[in-house]
Amino acid sequence: LKRVIQLNHNDKDACYNLGVLYDNYLGDSSQAIYYYRRYLELASRADDAWRVEVWIMDLKKQIANEK
Repeated sequence: LKRVIQLNHNDKDACYNLGVLYDNYLGDSSQAIYYYRRYLELASRADDAWRVEVWIMDLKKQIANEK
């Protein structure tokens, strides 16, 4: 997925999937937020944009609680 983004930095699907990968499988909330935000920049009118925004808020809360 990172190679896809290197080749096309506007690939919204790769950004979305990297966000999911970091969030659900690698446990890296900061990277997940980064890629989710990038996805929203590229696909702000997507049907699932509201859901991704909720995920970002949840991840921010999780990070705040870890401190």
